Amino acid sequence: MKKLLSVVIAFLVLFITIPISFVDAAGVSLTIGTASMAISTAYNSTLSFVPATGLPTSSIVTLYYDTAYTDTSLVNGNVALTKTGDGNFTSATTSVDIANNKIDFTISATGTLNTSNAFIITFSGSNFVTPGTGANYTFSVVTDNLVGGGDSGAAVQYVGNTNQVKITAVVKPILTFTIRNTADNAEQSAVSGLKTCSLGVLSTLSVSTCDYRLKVGTNSLSGYTVAYISDTNFTNGSYNMTSATAGSNGSAPASAGTEQYGVLLTAGSATVGTISRGTDFLTTTTNVYQITKTSGPNTMISSNGPNAPSGTDTTNTSLVQHRVAIDSATRPGSYSHTVSYTVSASF
Repeated sequence: MKKLLSVVIAFLVLFITIPISFVDAAGVSLTIGTASMAISTAYNSTLSFVPATGLPTSSIVTLYYDTAYTDTSLVNGNVALTKTGDGNFTSATTSVDIANNKIDFTISATGTLNTSNAFIITFSGSNFVTPGTGANYTFSVVTDNLVGGGDSGAAVQYVGNTNQVKITAVVKPILTFTIRNTADNAEQSAVSGLKTCSLGVLSTLSVSTCDYRLKVGTNSLSGYTVAYISDTNFTNGSYNMTSATAGSNGSAPASAGTEQYGVLLTAGSATVGTISRGTDFLTTTTNVYQITKTSGPNTMISSNGPNAPSGTDTTNTSLVQHRVAIDSATRPGSYSHTVSYTVSASF
């Protein structure tokens, strides 16, 4: 009994004191040559990884694939493993195991393979087909260096469009129009909602003016058009003030003592594209034009692109200045004239 106990103790001591070496597996990054593919499509692509563990001859590299892939016709000749740039690599023998959805590659080498050149697994032919249902599927790789160590890694192949996110939004057509004061820092003054532009008490000794801005905002790529229609002439009910000449040239601004009523139009700019003047306001930008046509609408300005005037903008807005001069024969009375503006855009 004592001898038996001595043998057991000796064995235990021997077992405890003998060093045992375990080799941990190393993680590698597996790259899929064509990461996104359509459903039911022949997989003629590659997978690659740079090994973290040196592999000697007869080591095995195993590729696992999802059972959803069609592999019924897959044969050894459809898959190959290479390692370009590694002088110790000779070849690899392929063994397709469709029953277990894996492929083994047995390496032939003249020495331990390096950890700087990638293994490349290449599929050819049309015998390995992506799943018929869109989803994300995993390929994984494991290597065996025959002494309890090796590498492992995985990557996802995206089949169909289930991994895609379609972001949608709607931008509504925008068209805004306001009549602003000269500085574009406030709405034009109004009485009972009707904008006003007072020329004051007229005199033969001076020319009277009042002005306002037409402010249009739109995201129309075709731009916008501002037109006017007049209720009457500039009239006191029984007498119509002489209007500036209709047509593209308009009239030269009258000096004090010469009867004339019209507008001086400064068309401004558009944030995109250019501004054009209507045919009745066309040629000479310093001339005065008729604004008393009761037919219409009559185009004053138009743009060929979007306009987005800033909060206070005297550039991308149009300035309308009403001008009047009278002579000694101008009938006395209270004169008025209402202009209605319209704005339109094509989207």
